[in-house]
Amino acid sequence: MKRFYFGNDEGGDDDESEEFEPPLPTEFISMSQIESPWRHMLDSAIRICEKSLMWSFMSPASKMETVQKVFRGLSEIQQEYEQDADI
Repeated sequence: MKRFYFGNDEGGDDDESEEFEPPLPTEFISMSQIESPWRHMLDSAIRICEKSLMWSFMSPASKMETVQKVFRGLSEIQQEYEQDADI
């Protein structure tokens, strides 16, 4: 019994004619980062909040308050880094 079975025991792959193309560097950047850094920060704040254990038990109003707090915190951190970069 083989650990991984891909359906073809004969050796020749049908996909050999296709060449591997590495992803472009722009594919690693999400569209939200390109469109608006604020949108990216909002997406990050939501992802941070969703990792909370209590997130699924919160009301929508509580979720909005939590996202606002995290968003404000992230924007303060970003402003501190921008001030340090100006020096």
